[in-house]
Amino acid sequence: MIMKIKIVAVGSLKEDYYRNRLESLKKLLRAKCEFEIAEVRDEPIPERSGAKIEEKIKESEAARILRNVKDGDCVCALCIEGQPYDEQKLAKLLQKETETERQIVFVIGGSLGLHKTVVQRADHRISFSNLTFPHQLMRIFLLESLHSAICDM
Repeated sequence: MIMKIKIVAVGSLKEDYYRNRLESLKKLLRAKCEFEIAEVRDEPIPERSGAKIEEKIKESEAARILRNVKDGDCVCALCIEGQPYDEQKLAKLLQKETETERQIVFVIGGSLGLHKTVVQRADHRISFSNLTFPHQLMRIFLLESLHSAICDM
């Protein structure tokens, strides 16, 4: 069975150091599984946005995210309120879902996080830390963790 992994991320990597590391990790992962990244456009956040505007922004980003998810996919939302995962737990998740032949889709939200519709759609809610990290850096963290987990399998 071939492992199929997709990352759906809000926004794009603008910094060369992130893009260069991402490219090298993509090559390593593609040698071990079917792997792709789908970037969806992030919404601009006005300077004085309130809760209602921020909710609308997350809702717009959620619609773009969910267009990249199929009905049978195993969705893993990266969110601070999720369960803590280490490489061993991640490896078990990858192994289990590969056996079911489902594509595993990891979702990384934008600056405001994920809308509740994405979190509700998720089969797994994963937290890398109780700390807050830039969503661009989370993409690198996730790829590094996936590579380690796959090598441990």
